[in-house]
Formats: sequence, structure tokens, C-alpha cells
Amino acid sequence: MATMSKTHTSFITDGYLANLGLFGYSHLEPLILASLVSSEPLLLIGKAGTGKTQLLNRLSDKLKLEHRHYNASLLSFDDLLGFPFPDSNQESIRYLTTPSSIWGAQSLFVDEINRCKPDVQNKFFSLIHECKIQGVPLTELKFRWAAMNPVATGLSPDDLYEGCEPLDPALADRFSFIVEVPDWQDLTEVDQRHILNSISGLVGIQPDLAFFLQQATIRFQQLQLCQQSTEYFLRVSALLFQEGLRLSPRRLQMMARNFLSIQAVFLELANQNWVIDVPEIQDYLWLTLKYSLPQRAYRTDFTEQSLEAFHATAWRLASITDASEKWAVEFFMLEKPQDRVEFILDANIGKDVKSLGLVRWLGHGSDELAKAVFCFSLFPLLQLHDMVTEDAFQQVLKIALPILNVDGNLEWKEAGGDRNGAHPAWASCLKVLKKLETHNLERSKRAKQMFLYVLVHLKLAFDPEQLELDLEECFLFASSALAAAEPWK
Repeated sequence: MATMSKTHTSFITDGYLANLGLFGYSHLEPLILASLVSSEPLLLIGKAGTGKTQLLNRLSDKLKLEHRHYNASLLSFDDLLGFPFPDSNQESIRYLTTPSSIWGAQSLFVDEINRCKPDVQNKFFSLIHECKIQGVPLTELKFRWAAMNPVATGLSPDDLYEGCEPLDPALADRFSFIVEVPDWQDLTEVDQRHILNSISGLVGIQPDLAFFLQQATIRFQQLQLCQQSTEYFLRVSALLFQEGLRLSPRRLQMMARNFLSIQAVFLELANQNWVIDVPEIQDYLWLTLKYSLPQRAYRTDFTEQSLEAFHATAWRLASITDASEKWAVEFFMLEKPQDRVEFILDANIGKDVKSLGLVRWLGHGSDELAKAVFCFSLFPLLQLHDMVTEDAFQQVLKIALPILNVDGNLEWKEAGGDRNGAHPAWASCLKVLKKLETHNLERSKRAKQMFLYVLVHLKLAFDPEQLELDLEECFLFASSALAAAEPWK
């Protein structure tokens, strides 16, 4: 995997943020600037005292924005609207604005956003994502920012913040950039000394942030996704989903915009000689993945190392140009057994290519239940047609044969007990089988074999109704292929 070089992640001391007296953010500066370029919502996550509030308030001052700063833990949503009163015709409600009302604001900062009441969090959805409040567009509002303490890990008493909860996943999904800021021990000694000496900027160096953003925005509006980056987002989203990290369609759109805005920022930084050279495309994609996941605001069960592995795999897949290798890799990444059955029935794909994908998945894939359904349903077809190599066929046979040989019922004996009874999971299986017996005996027989195999051999928990539906769909695909007698090669 390509990694970001020091040149790409660090700025000279007199960067845009350093000139605001903000030190230790050099590696995050491209992300902060990219959120300003694209006007996408930004969420900062960090421990108490790490400068989150200072960063966002100083940015608004530097850009001369009409700014609103709210503490969510103290906020009532009415504070945003002002005081309601009926208009002169008594037919509608108007709001008497105050200096803290949201009307007319150009930038909004919600501090401690994961400390506010759930009903208030819910009302932030449209405000953060659509720049609307109570359905009314806020035409002046451009920048939406928030900050929160990290989700507690329980590893240290210093990580526990009373009243601080993981952010609602739906609200987290409204923030485009999710950036974790460094704590004191994460800073370089140079940055620590700057902070201790309260340096607010370097004399004589006053870079024009507004001009930079204007130029970078022009670049951003001209950039488009290339095919390789599109492929990357498709692959990485599938990989993350397999590991329980779902990305919504909205999130993927945000990530695409983040990628382009990060790219625009680096191109303009290079143009103004702030960096020696520009990163490669995989570096932009890594930054996008690392700082665009909403799960950072409410989960702690994934690591940067796992993200690096997903990134490396997705980039490799996106870079494949050989059609045969690409098909084999895509086959491996499919999520459902019925998708694999449909995929392998493609008469336009050669036997060697299919076999490569099949052997790779059966040998290294982790979903044993999906393998069982796939092999059981496809085995009759493979017996009659020369679709795969002998090696691939033998691997399918190795899984399908024990299922085909299953017969009987399931009984069990509790440890220390002296009487047999129905297996606790078998009762739910029998309900499904009884329904099937009334209208399709053959389908019921297949389901029974599969249920017993999974319970006895795989020893996995499963939903019998869903498993049977998946199995039936696979058999329908295979049966259609048998009837059509496709000329597989």
C-alpha cells in the first residue's frame, strides 16, 4: 500500500493554521481546508483541551464569517430559532431574533454535540445536512461544524466523559469529514513548545486564507472522478460491508466529494509552494477513507491497521486491468451465494477463469454457510456440464457430498442427562419444513438436508427461513441453466 510521505502530511511551521496560533494540526490541515473548499460538514473528535473549539472559532474569525457558537449540552432548540410570535395577520408564526439565533449565520459550530438530548440531536439532521431549520432554508449558512469528545473505550479513567454518548449513527452520517485531533503526547516537541509559549503566528507571514480557498474551490469544481477512483470506492465499500461497516449511498457520495476536495487542496498547495510535490491518487483515497467514516463517532471496534488493509485491497482491485483476474476477484468479493451462482453461470467467461475464482473463494473465503449453499445447489449442474476444471469440481464435491448424504432427524442429550429430546434449534427448522411439505416435498427435502448439515457439521447459528430462501433461489438459478443447456466452455 502506498503511504503518505512526510512531505504530504506535514506543513512548514508557518502554515495557514499555524498563523492562527494553532499548532499540531499540520497533518490535518489538508482535511480542514478541504472541508472549507467543498463546504461539507466537519466533525472534530478529541479529548478535552485539544483545541477543537479554538480551531473552529478562529477559522470563522479569519474568514470574517457571521458565526454562531452553541454548546449542545446547554442548548434548547428554541435557542436557535428565537422567540416565536404571531405576525400581524395572526395567520403564521414569525421569530423574534436574538444575537444567538441561527438566522443570517454563515457558519455554525455545535460544541459537545454528543452531550445534547436525543430529541435535540434529531433536529440537527436537516440543519447539518441541508442547511435548513424547520423546513426553512438558511440561505446564508455555508459552513456547519461540530465537536465532540471521543467514544469511551474504558481503557483509562481519563477516557470517560460523564454525559458523553456515542453520536447517533444517523446524525454522524450527516457529517462529511470526521477528523480525530491529536492530544498532547501526539504532538511534536516543536509544536508543544509553540503552544507553551502561546505563539499566535509568525511575524511578517500572513497568508491569505480566503484567496487560497477561492483558488482551491475553482480547482475542486473542475475535478471529476476517474474510473480507477470510482472502482476503488465500489471495492472498499463492499469490503467494509463484509466487516459490518455499512456505508450509505449518501456517505459514498460524500466520500467522492471529499476525495476531489482533498485533491484540489493539495494541487493548490503545490501551486503556492506549500508542499514540494503532490500525492499520488492512492494517497488521496487513503486520506478520504481515513477521515470520512461516520463510525468514528460511535464505534471503537475497528483500527487504523484494519482500514489500511481494506484500503490496500481496494486499491489493488481497482488497479487490476486483466479481465480474467478482475472477474476472479469480483467473484471472491460477492456477498450472497445466489449472486455467485448467477455469476458462475455466465457463458461468456472461460472455464479456467471461473475455476480460478471458485478455488480462491472455497480455499480462503470465511463464510462457510455461503459455501455450503453454493456447492449444494451448483453440484448437479457441474456434474452434467464441463464448466470448471477438475480441481475446482473436486473442491465443490468435497463440500456438497456430506450435505447430499445427510439423512434422518436430529436428537440430542444434555450433559449429565439420561433422556433424548429435540435439539433446541431444530424446532424452528421443523416449522419451516412443515410449511414446505404441504406444497413442495422436494424443496422440503433439500432444506432438511441443509439444516441438518449446518447444525451438525458447521455448528453455526442461522435463520432457517432465510437460509431456505437463499437455497431455493440458488437452485432456481441452477435449474434454469440446466433447462437452457447453455454451451459452457
